[in-house]
Amino acid sequence: MIKNVNKIFNSDIKKPKISRNLLTFSVFLIISSFLWFLNMLDNEHVTEVGFDINLVNIPSGYIIIEQQNKKIVITISATGFDIINKFNKNENINIDIKKYSKKYYTSRDSIKYYILTKYINEQIPTETKSKIKIINISTDTLFFTMAKTEFKYVKIKPVTDLTFVSGYMQTDNFKAFPDSIKVFGVKKYLNKIEFISTQKLTLKNVKDTITTTLNLKKNKNFIYSPEKVKIIIPVDRYTEKSLSIPLKIINLPDSLDIITFPSEIKLNFNVGINNYNSINESDFEAIATFTHLKKELPENLKVELVKFPTTINSVKIQPEYVEYILKKH
Repeated sequence: MIKNVNKIFNSDIKKPKISRNLLTFSVFLIISSFLWFLNMLDNEHVTEVGFDINLVNIPSGYIIIEQQNKKIVITISATGFDIINKFNKNENINIDIKKYSKKYYTSRDSIKYYILTKYINEQIPTETKSKIKIINISTDTLFFTMAKTEFKYVKIKPVTDLTFVSGYMQTDNFKAFPDSIKVFGVKKYLNKIEFISTQKLTLKNVKDTITTTLNLKKNKNFIYSPEKVKIIIPVDRYTEKSLSIPLKIINLPDSLDIITFPSEIKLNFNVGINNYNSINESDFEAIATFTHLKKELPENLKVELVKFPTTINSVKIQPEYVEYILKKH
């Protein structure tokens, strides 16, 4: 059996052979294709290139509230080399408002302008202009509207998505530096804005106080000063604490007295170790609102916690509803 196996392996097996003529042909095909490609790059070509329009040098105290043409398409004639070298990525064209814009309509709240796109030719560098010719621009006029800005100070609101290591928690509200910023914009928009959000901060397995700088979430209607803020989020180990506080009844008619069962509410909550001893009963207030419809009395009253420290979380109220007895004076 073994002899038969050795005989098989020692026998002549025909192996595929690459023809010398085929190999030579393949090499020449690759070389000729490469030379053809270089020749194509050296020839003139007509193509379309997309550009983003950036309006720059905006007058102080004004903001662009509308821009109709943010993108244009330019048909150019250039060699393949120049097209690859100059337009191999998304292109921007910066157009100077003060230099090229013309005013054509003024209202009480805004001013409308136009810019002729023939001036775009002036934005192309001299060394490029000699090699690239503009044949056509998709639009002959750019339109935009500016308005005079006002400002007000607006509070910062961090946007976070934090997960903590087991046994740790955020022990107080964030602190922002500055806590409010100057926001410039048109009056009708400024009147509606209540806060500025930061870009979202996402962190996992947090166990130390967070100190970082966050960019503010952009809004086309506003300009910020500054554009980023420093944020501090305190983090500490936590423990559980329990307190009993009196229950206050509100909206009770003067002609009635009430006795609730129970008369005190038990609270269980998590608190940072460093804040444990500073939390006491006076930091909390629990209420129950007495209401009745069509002279029907409710079976029980819902407990609400209306005052509590910002340095705690995961508060549990026991009980959530209380029974009661009414007495007339």
